Amino acid sequence: MKKTIKKETVRHTRIVLTGKDIIRMLKATNKVKITKETCVFINIPTGGDYSGMRLDIDNECPIIVSSISYDR
Repeated sequence: MKKTIKKETVRHTRIVLTGKDIIRMLKATNKVKITKETCVFINIPTGGDYSGMRLDIDNECPIIVSSISYDR
């Protein structure tokens, strides 16, 4: 009898990003001028009850960073 054993390792990584984490990452890239008015938000699709649902962040439901700065 011939027996073959294959071992497979699966690693799942979950990272939770807060708005502050996203702002810190953008600040490090120098692509957005970060001010007190900078905020991170996501648009929730309309037309249904999305409470308790997980939304995939993609082209249909992107994370939006809004920053306002004034040159004075």
